[in-house]
Amino acid sequence: METLIINADKSHINDIAELEKLCFYPPWSPAQIESEIDKESAIFLVCICEGEFAGYVSGDNIAGELYIGNIAVKQEHQGKG
Repeated sequence: METLIINADKSHINDIAELEKLCFYPPWSPAQIESEIDKESAIFLVCICEGEFAGYVSGDNIAGELYIGNIAVKQEHQGKG
């Protein structure tokens, strides 16, 4: 199984927003997601599994330390390590 962890960009906003709706209340809006991706201190990564968006993690790099803000994985990809 090929799994890629890559930097999120604007092409991932819709996938992230849909996953937000499934995992969180209230979910981040697409505008909030875009704002987070664009932040200078942001670490925003997506997981692509077998060519399909599987999840994401977002956080901030503050003074060289990562603070995780959100993490979400599609249900069908959970528990796979």
